[in-house]
Amino acid sequence: MARATRRRLLAAAAGAAVVGSAGCLGGDRDAFRQAIGRRRDDRDEIPGTSVDALPDLEGDLTVYSGRSKGLVEPLLTHIDDRYDGFDLTVRFADPNALTNQLLEAGENTRADVFYSVHAPGTLGALLEADLTRPLSSETTDTVDARYRSGADWTGVSGRVRSVPYNTEQLDPGVIPASIYEFPDVERFRDDFGWDPVIPSFQASITAMRVIDGEETTRGWLEAMLELNPTAYSGGFSTCKSIADGEVSVGLTNHYHPRRVALSRDDPPLGREFTRDDPGTVFNVAGSAVLEAADDPALAEAFVRHLLSGEAQEYFAMAQTTEYPVVEAVPPHESLPSRTELAPPDVDFADLRDLEGTVELLKEYGLV
Repeated sequence: MARATRRRLLAAAAGAAVVGSAGCLGGDRDAFRQAIGRRRDDRDEIPGTSVDALPDLEGDLTVYSGRSKGLVEPLLTHIDDRYDGFDLTVRFADPNALTNQLLEAGENTRADVFYSVHAPGTLGALLEADLTRPLSSETTDTVDARYRSGADWTGVSGRVRSVPYNTEQLDPGVIPASIYEFPDVERFRDDFGWDPVIPSFQASITAMRVIDGEETTRGWLEAMLELNPTAYSGGFSTCKSIADGEVSVGLTNHYHPRRVALSRDDPPLGREFTRDDPGTVFNVAGSAVLEAADDPALAEAFVRHLLSGEAQEYFAMAQTTEYPVVEAVPPHESLPSRTELAPPDVDFADLRDLEGTVELLKEYGLV
């Protein structure tokens, strides 16, 4: 089948766009630098494969990044600065918009690597269009099979959905263990916040569609809307509003309560997790080497740097406190271990249909 007929354009969620930029990395090169390669107090060495054991990076590389510039630019700058003969150019933009651009450009893209949130949807769309290049076992063997799509793309860091709440307004015992019981909690009426425009929320709805079907998903959305929830532009603003007492509980990624805690003194924020349902779906930001890469070996070596012990520690220890995908690197001490989490059993390949989820959310005026 011709590539042009296989393209599946992703619908960019309204209100979720961020300002894109292109060019060699600049800005505040000292931001979060202390978190890169930071050793924890109870260890003498970085776990996993150290960047010192990886091949040097040499040449020009262009990365399209569907990740927040403020969160990942310090790490990318650190990698760029490490090698005199390496010139890294990063374009930051909305992940769905970048996916669409890569699908439109095909083999004519200037990008060598795509690094994006909601990898099953964004990288999965490129895989479906035959625009990715398989990774070697040298790269994939470092990542648990649960966090990658075979050899087609690999997760780089993970996040899980959570239930933040205001500890001064709500007893955690009120929060059900199942997301499907949320509409039955009268206490949540006019007092619930969520972030339907972001890919992680949409991934949880995609998981709900996959696990329990379209009818159940529609029923849950309709029941939740009966609670008159407040929609926010992202998890940080949702958690900020919870801490401010505007709403008492909500749904966000696991790291947003800590981001609010880092921005103010002792906010009244707690965090719970549902169990074995789409409310605690585990999703990854990931990377793929593009078929059009000028130097595939360099592109894959860069991906391996994102999986190095130093980079995995950065994701675990920086403001995001994301879950490392390399088993040797534990998550931040404030988080449940990977084994303590109870995410639903869903294959990443089944989470590709972000477009169908966005269309569903549009029907209910959520995006």
